[in-house]
Amino acid sequence: MKEIRVAQILFLAFAVSVVASLANAQTERPAVFAGPQVRGEFVDIDAGIRDSIRDVQVQAKLAGFQVAATEREATLVLIVLVRLCQIRS
Repeated sequence: MKEIRVAQILFLAFAVSVVASLANAQTERPAVFAGPQVRGEFVDIDAGIRDSIRDVQVQAKLAGFQVAATEREATLVLIVLVRLCQIRS
């Protein structure tokens, strides 16, 4: 009888932790990292790429994403290779 009660308590604790983690996952916004292409220790960046990274970060915030400071913190990683056009506000 005691073993059944312990199993019920453990199951209830597990169910609560699953529900709590699902609720937490739904309230967190996905994080986006935008950065330049990196090859070894070489970072391929110029003024156009830097401006594009900044534009992507601004648009990501406006779209409801979090902006991650590093690739490891991000759910989605965007690598900016080149700036093709100017964004007009």
